[in-house]
Amino acid sequence: MKKLTTKQQKIIKNVKDSIAIDLSVMEDFKAEDDYKMTKHCQKHLLSKLDGISSFLIYHESKNWDAIKDIMWEIRQDHRLQSEWAWEIQERV
Repeated sequence: MKKLTTKQQKIIKNVKDSIAIDLSVMEDFKAEDDYKMTKHCQKHLLSKLDGISSFLIYHESKNWDAIKDIMWEIRQDHRLQSEWAWEIQERV
């Protein structure tokens, strides 16, 4: 993958910062064994990432080719996978 420009690095940093709090809240719900809220947070985060991706494709089309792989990596975070939330059901 080619090196990201300063602008692209800033975009990725802002995306990660924007979801960091949501991930933290989701982890708190999982620690409380609250499956319903954990799944709700997962769906919210995935929707948020879809919106961010759509925005970037439309407004930053020149940058999209360089950052699409990183956006895919962000979506692959183990905390956004259904199996992660199902661990609650297995414990309860």
